[in-house]
Formats: sequence, structure tokens, C-alpha cells
Amino acid sequence: MNEDLEQRVAERTRELAAANEALKKEIAERRRAEDALRLSEERFRKAFDRAPIGMNLTRLDGRWLEVNHAFCRMVGYSEQELVGMNFQSIMNPEDLDANLKGFRQLLNKERDVFNMEKRFFHKDGHTVWVSVNATVVRDADGEPLYFVAQLEDLTERKRAEEALLRFQFSMEHAPEGVFFMTRDAGFSYVNEQACRSLGYTRDELLGLKLWDIDPVFPKEQWEEIMQSRIGTVHTETLHRRKDGVIFRWRSRRDTFGWARRNSTLLSCATSPSGSRLKSNFGMPKSWRRSVSSPEGWRTNSTIS
Repeated sequence: MNEDLEQRVAERTRELAAANEALKKEIAERRRAEDALRLSEERFRKAFDRAPIGMNLTRLDGRWLEVNHAFCRMVGYSEQELVGMNFQSIMNPEDLDANLKGFRQLLNKERDVFNMEKRFFHKDGHTVWVSVNATVVRDADGEPLYFVAQLEDLTERKRAEEALLRFQFSMEHAPEGVFFMTRDAGFSYVNEQACRSLGYTRDELLGLKLWDIDPVFPKEQWEEIMQSRIGTVHTETLHRRKDGVIFRWRSRRDTFGWARRNSTLLSCATSPSGSRLKSNFGMPKSWRRSVSSPEGWRTNSTIS
């Protein structure tokens, strides 16, 4: 009987020891998981707070749960002002439908990532353009918890694009012929007036060199002229139409530095007399001399 009791006690002791060992392993694994989770959260927190682009966590009802410093700077509000605020409060209503549609697609698992360009109203009233990439975070059961969004400020790019469009419009509708010249005296851009004045299509004109339309241009002096200085040069010269008719032209050459290279904008208008010459050989010798020689080019130019 004593032996049987001792045997049962020994078995129970072994069971308790095994259970205790399993409990120790479970506790150790749980601690490792907690440490890993804490480390992951710390890394996320650092990445979230220090990110150079805007980031925010948005509740399913549209209220911001967390926002980072970059996003606060982007829209001009403090973290205290933004947390708890509904994103629709400072969003351009014209972009709202597309934004809500994207959120619905995320919730319905129709897409993993939603992206769009939209507009916020800065605290001081101006518009802030942003590019948004958003996804939804779910719990272990797959239920959505909140949205995570990354936002890049596009405001300066949008302003540059608008300025470029205005510039292109003004160039295309200028009353003068406008030519953007390349370093080798070709054309990278010509406006509609330039095409009309010379009788070429745009593609034809872009395939020519300056001396193809200016019969007395000092071709051999091109490099010297380009390297002379950055500034504005006013000259009178001749241009030859596609049909061979030669016109007197007033031209303005603006050379400016860009990306360590010189770029040239040439704008031309017909002379007040509107005189035509049938060929090079019909022009006054003094004109040919003054335009075709480097000295004459400089003599007939004013630099401002």
C-alpha cells in the first residue's frame, strides 16, 4: 500500500513538474511576444512621429485617432486640435465622394490600398494638395479597426504645374513668334505664331536649325554668341519663310542658366515696315555685312 501511494505521489510530482515547465515556457514565450510587440510599437511610433511625410490614423467614423508632426505642419493645426476632429471638417467637399468611395472599398476588401489626390484647407485658409495612400488595419478576426494613411504634400508641385500651364498659354497665344532653342541651335519649342509667320508646321520647324530660317545668321559664330553672356540681346535680322520669301525681323534673345547649361528663348516680330526681300542677294550690302559679321552682330545689338 505504501509503495502504491509513493508511486502515485511520484507520478503526480512528475506531472506537476511538467506542468510547471510548460507554464515557464508559456510565460517566456508570452514575454518574448510582448517584447516583440513593444519593440514593434516603438519602431512604428518612431517612424510615425519622425516621418517626413504626413501620417494619421483615422477611426471608422472619420475622426482622427492619431496624427504625426508632419501632417500637423501640413495643415497648420496642432495635434490637440486634430485628434478627434473629423477629416471632412477641413477637406474640400469636391473630393469627398471619391474619398468615401475609397474607404468603402477598403472596408469591403475590394482593394488593399486606396490612393488619391485631394485638397485640405489649411488653418490660414489656403488650399493644401496632398497625395494619399491609405489602408485599413483589422483585428485577429478580420474586423476593421481604423485606417492608416500616408500623405505627401503636393502643393508646390501643383503651383508649379499651374504656373507652367499659364506660361504655356501665354507663349502659345503670344502675338510674336516664340522659339525655345537648344544648345546646338535647334528648336525645342515653337509657338503657333512662329509657325504661321514662317509657313512651316510645328514638326517641320522643330526639325530645323536657326540658320535654316535666318539666311544671314553667322553660323560659324554660334558658339561665341551663345557663350558671350547670359542676358537679353535685341537685334534686327532676316527670316526666310518656307516658300522662300525673306522678311526683316526684330528679335529678342534671352539666354538664361538652367541646370548648369544655357537655354535660349528667342522671340521675333516682323519689322514695322513689314518689308520683304525676294532673296539674300536682294538685300543691301551694308545689311548683309552688319548681320553676318561678329562685329556687326554686336554693333546692331543692345544688351540689357
